Amino acid sequence: MTNEVRNVSNMTASRGLIPSSLELRHSSFFRHSGFVISAAVSVFSVSLWFKTFRQCCVLMALTSALLVSTIVAQAADPPTDGDPRWDSFYLRDGETVVFLGDSITHAGGYIEYIDACLATRFPKARLRLINRGMPSETVAGTSESVHNPPRPDLATRFERTIAPLDPDVIVACYGMNDGIYQSPSDEILKKYQAGVERLIDRVRKGTRARLVLLSPPPFDITPRKGKLKSGGTASYLNPAEDYDQALAKFSAWLLTTPRPAPQPDDDDRRWRASSPLVVDLHTPINKHMAERRKQDPGFGLARDGIHPNATGHWLIARQVLLAFGTPGTVAVAEIAADSKQVLSGEVQELRSVSGGLEFVWTTPLPMPADPNWDAKSIGLSLEGAQLNRYTLRVTELPAGRYDLSADGRKFASASDIELATGLDMTRYADFPTVKESGEVLKLIRKRQSLQSQLWLKEETHPRLAAEHAKLANVMLKPDEIEKLGDEIRRRCLARPVKIQIAIAAKEPVAARGTAKEKEITIRDPDWKRDASPEMGLQGHRANQTSRRNAGSAAMLDGPTLVYQVFVSDKKSSWNDKRKEEIRDRVNEALGFLCAQGLKYQQRVEIAQQFGEPVTLDEVIPSDSQADSAWTDRAIKQASGLDCSALIEKLRTEQKMKSVLLMLHINKPGRSYNISYYRGVPKDLMSERLICFTHFNHRDQTPAATYAHEMLHGFGAGDLYFPFDQDDDRYLRAKRIFPNDVMLRIDERISRLSVDEWTAYRVGWLKTLRPELRFLEDPR
Repeated sequence: MTNEVRNVSNMTASRGLIPSSLELRHSSFFRHSGFVISAAVSVFSVSLWFKTFRQCCVLMALTSALLVSTIVAQAADPPTDGDPRWDSFYLRDGETVVFLGDSITHAGGYIEYIDACLATRFPKARLRLINRGMPSETVAGTSESVHNPPRPDLATRFERTIAPLDPDVIVACYGMNDGIYQSPSDEILKKYQAGVERLIDRVRKGTRARLVLLSPPPFDITPRKGKLKSGGTASYLNPAEDYDQALAKFSAWLLTTPRPAPQPDDDDRRWRASSPLVVDLHTPINKHMAERRKQDPGFGLARDGIHPNATGHWLIARQVLLAFGTPGTVAVAEIAADSKQVLSGEVQELRSVSGGLEFVWTTPLPMPADPNWDAKSIGLSLEGAQLNRYTLRVTELPAGRYDLSADGRKFASASDIELATGLDMTRYADFPTVKESGEVLKLIRKRQSLQSQLWLKEETHPRLAAEHAKLANVMLKPDEIEKLGDEIRRRCLARPVKIQIAIAAKEPVAARGTAKEKEITIRDPDWKRDASPEMGLQGHRANQTSRRNAGSAAMLDGPTLVYQVFVSDKKSSWNDKRKEEIRDRVNEALGFLCAQGLKYQQRVEIAQQFGEPVTLDEVIPSDSQADSAWTDRAIKQASGLDCSALIEKLRTEQKMKSVLLMLHINKPGRSYNISYYRGVPKDLMSERLICFTHFNHRDQTPAATYAHEMLHGFGAGDLYFPFDQDDDRYLRAKRIFPNDVMLRIDERISRLSVDEWTAYRVGWLKTLRPELRFLEDPR
């Protein structure tokens, strides 16, 4: 066995081993060649009735033509209507996907969510998602002594119930039961490994399917604390407190699953299909729970610690959809009101009506939302940015508040600034397509239920005896499933929605904002337009124009390292508690940047490294205009290298595209950045962030400041610095991007965003729209 692997982590979708179109054609031909062979034999038999050799040759030629035409017909990929999104998607139109697993899969929630997302994203496709989960089942063949009868073993039913379905893809989610709720042990891990390898071998030898392996969701001990027996044999009735560590070991091994060595009789398709796509559920779901428990210690995803609720099933579905490379955009419509221009989207009949607009937007349905999902979890999981981007953006509207109606019914109210920033349409339950998507989810559930009932009516496995008995006298019509499929496809097709935006009431510019929102003004009255670039002033116009594609942190894409140093001086020092607080804020800032990158389909990878703590025999200046030579001394003391050599070493040894240096000082001061500094070679200009723990003696530096300064390092400029003597540029920027992190700082970073101009500055957008070019330095 080799160590070549295919893994998909919580942020990565790897598609390198998706069968090519040639491979799909190859398998399609052999799947359907029976008709061709039968036709050829029939024609040849008829030819025997003819008396001349010439007649026989003509008929054989016709047979060959029939054979070739059928091969070509079968070779063609299923129709995708020229949709380029299929090119990077794991599945293909017309494929059958079979899901295997234990009671978590049998419950079917995550399969319904996947089905609903794919139905709305690809409304004309004919994908079949089939649930064959078995309660209590394991892939390892393990079972507790108290489990009566013993747990089902997938090996006893695979050839009987799975192979006959002729799946194109098999998705298997095992592990929760395989460790039989005991503390981690090498013996149990080896049984799980053997079971997974057995499954890989069976899929490879007995089917033509591609295999997707899901790591087990986490076991949550929290809801069962105080209810466990002390001592005794661990089981599902009395799980070991450290059982999740056993699942973590399963997951860690699965993420490095070796694939079988090729056999002499393997063709390329079978060899490539033998390498499973591995999707990590365990790590991201555990991280999600930890994040939610920072605010809500009692938060959980499973009442018994095992079986996920609706939100838990959504988090499973989300990881699978991301791993498949599911297209994240539903639709985006952008309109310039004053100039009557449609910048993007299927928008027709655009016209002015009494201080507002009217137009028709032809739009598909978004992925349905389950009302049982936890709202805070959905916000934290950023499904809108990753899987359901559905935006209406209207610029150039006069200041004020507007009522929005769709097909004659009001669905929202928004300010001109909110409209210019962009409305997330999934938030409006009364918007026609959002409302219709909820009905689609109901139909999806009905279809999945009918499919399961048809199987359960025939399945005689003892574990399903009760469900089998309930269906004994139920009359089921298989054609109902096909009819439901047609109805779902019809409902998911794009439809025209007539939208009206009408002025509601004037809103003075000065009145914007809320009383509860604490905004920290960071406009600098001492900014010097023509200051020397060697001084590294945070407001220097190098941050506006010359910083793109330059320096050690040129663009915020690809592998990036933030190298951090805690610096003390004669009047400041650090303790462990304060260091931990800073790490938490930096982590929050990094999470914000990664999440914002997803809005622009950018995978932001940021690693952290800490140098040795430093104490300087001097007083660190808190004035951004002071000589910055002390930063070189701090870096050299922390790493033993000067900035240039350190950055070159980090780039080379850790294979980083960009390196950002961050110095933390435990005293009040205005944080700032140094874009480059005298003496550093131009090809290694070192970006340095000087971060003080407090703005003043009272206000702590929030996570938003760290995100703001990091974006400076990657080329983003301040939106609050005017180029002219008046504030025209600033006010225009504020109207368009009121929540941009480069315009203002907020104690709650979740209220901020990285908007279009900042995204352009850091390389997430390749071009800047003409109407935003006033933000660039005209000189």
